[in-house]
Amino acid sequence: MRIAFIDLNNGKRFGETNIGLLELMSFLSQRRNDKIEFFDEVDLAINHWREFDLMVFSAMGFPLEKFINSKKAKILSHIPITKIAGGPGPTIIPEKGLIFADIVIRGEGEIPLFKIINLTDKIKLKREILKSNELKGIENLVFKFNNEVYKTNRLYYPELKPSKIDWNIIKNLEEYIKRWPYLDYIKGTRGISFVSSRSCPFNCSFCQPTVREIFGNRMKFKDSDAILEELLFLRKNYKINSFMLHDDTFTINKNRVIEFCDKLISLHKKGISFNWICNSRVDTIDEEMAFKMSKAGCKEVRFGVETIDEEKRNSVLNKGIKDKDIERSIKITKRNKMRAFGFFMLGLPEQNFRDALKEIRRISSSNLDLATFSILTPMPGTYLGDKYNVNSFNNYYKSNRNNISKMSNLSLELTRIFAIISFYFRPKRFKNTFKQLSSMHTLFYKLRRFIGSI
Repeated sequence: MRIAFIDLNNGKRFGETNIGLLELMSFLSQRRNDKIEFFDEVDLAINHWREFDLMVFSAMGFPLEKFINSKKAKILSHIPITKIAGGPGPTIIPEKGLIFADIVIRGEGEIPLFKIINLTDKIKLKREILKSNELKGIENLVFKFNNEVYKTNRLYYPELKPSKIDWNIIKNLEEYIKRWPYLDYIKGTRGISFVSSRSCPFNCSFCQPTVREIFGNRMKFKDSDAILEELLFLRKNYKINSFMLHDDTFTINKNRVIEFCDKLISLHKKGISFNWICNSRVDTIDEEMAFKMSKAGCKEVRFGVETIDEEKRNSVLNKGIKDKDIERSIKITKRNKMRAFGFFMLGLPEQNFRDALKEIRRISSSNLDLATFSILTPMPGTYLGDKYNVNSFNNYYKSNRNNISKMSNLSLELTRIFAIISFYFRPKRFKNTFKQLSSMHTLFYKLRRFIGSI
C-alpha cells in the first residue's frame, strides 16, 4: 500500500512537528510494510497524489477551519483517491473533515486506520472501499454512505500507548530544528518537541470534555526508555541537545517524573546531557520533584495560570487552583534554578479594558520569568464552547467572532500586544529580554512567531 500522510497544521513554520501524526505513522510502520511518505506542504502532496492509494490528513481545530475555506480543499475534494482526515479538529466536528475527505477518524487513529488499510488491501479497486459494507464494522469512523453521513461505534483504547517515533520519517527534520522556538536564551540550542502522555484528568472549561473525547478518560504514558532511545538517536544523527515535553501536565505522576529524571541523570554521568522544558500544573509539583528535574537538566517549567483573578480562574475556567498554589510552585521552581513560565488568557467574560490593564500590571509585577498571553477563545465541544454556542474553530492569539469579553476585537488585540511589552520590558526582566533579542537569529524567529500570531 502507498500512503501519503499530510500535516495541515503548518508546524514547520514554527519548528513544531506533528507528534500525533508521527506516532501514527510509526505505529503502522512497525506492523506493516507499506510505502509511507510524510508531507508538510499540501501543494506538494496534491501534485503527487497519483503515486498513492490513500491520503491521510491530520489537523488541529483552527488549521482545519482555515483549510476547508481554501481552494486547496476544493481541489482535494475532486481528486479520485481515498482521503482520510483525523486529529482534534475532525474528531470534534467530523462534518468539517468531510468537506474534503471521504472518511473521518474520531479520536486516536492507530487502530481504525490499521483496519481501514487492511480492508483496502482486499479490494482490487482501492476507491471501492467507500462502497464496502465492511467499512461500517470499523469503529470511530464518519463517512458518507448512499449520500448520508454514517457514524460507526465510538470506542476508546485505554491500553494503547504512544508509539516510539521513527524520526527518519521526516526527511527535512533539520528545517524544524532550525526553527525550534524554545530555550533560545541558551546559546547553541538545537531542540525538538515530544509528547510523553495522552489525555488529561482535569476539567478546565476551555479544554474539556474535548480532550477526553479524543483520548478517553484514562491517562496513557509513553515508556521512558522509548523517549530516551529517540533522544539518543536525535543526538547522534542531528546533534540535538534540547527538548520540550508538550504533555498537558508532565508532572502529573511523581514516580514517573522521578524515574525519567533519574535516567537522564545517569546519561549525564556518562557525558550525555540535555536541556529541557515541560508543561506543569501548579498543584502537581513539589520540592523533591523540582530538585530532580533541575538536576536532570530541566531549565524551564510552564504553568497554566490563565488569570490572576482567582475567582474567575475557578468559576469561569474551572481550573481548581488557588493563588497560594501558584506562588508556591513559582518559588519551588526558581529555588531549584529553573525558570518559571506562565500561560495567561485575556478577554474573559465581562472583562473590560480597565480590568485587563489591572490584570497585566499584576502579572508584570509577579515573580514569573517568562509569560505568554493568548485570548480566551471558546472552542467547539468544550464547556465554554457549548455555553456560547460556538461551532467554529478560531485562532486564540487573535480576537475573533467568538470574543466574549466587553472589549472590541481591536482593543483586545492591542491589549495583548501591550501585555507582552509590559511584561518583558519590566526593569527586572529587561536585561534578559535585551540579551535574547541581541541575537539576530533569535530576533528573526521571535518576530516571525509574533507576527504570525497577530
